[in-house]
Amino acid sequence: MIYCAPCDRRMQGQYNHGDAYYRCRFPQEYALANQVPHPRNVYLREDARTGPLDTWLASAFTPHRIEQTLTALADAQPLNHSAAPATAAQTTSDHRRTRIQPEPPPRTL
Repeated sequence: MIYCAPCDRRMQGQYNHGDAYYRCRFPQEYALANQVPHPRNVYLREDARTGPLDTWLASAFTPHRIEQTLTALADAQPLNHSAAPATAAQTTSDHRRTRIQPEPPPRTL
């Protein structure tokens, strides 16, 4: 997720002239009432972020750094997270898998 620096709100994805952008639209009356120096719209081209992000990901997952990266990702997870969402997702996945099983072919005599 990408957040707007002036207001710390999550930016929304939007296409403009065929290019992907992130946009934060902050109504002027809210900016004035909350004393936030914020333009009406803040735009960030997605490709301005994906290039540096791709470079970083490629370096983080090189063969000689992958163990370090995976350890850092595991250490960054919350300690007290609930397994309920994962269990619910697995149950839904199992239900769909069961429903999608093909029917057996008709028997011929």
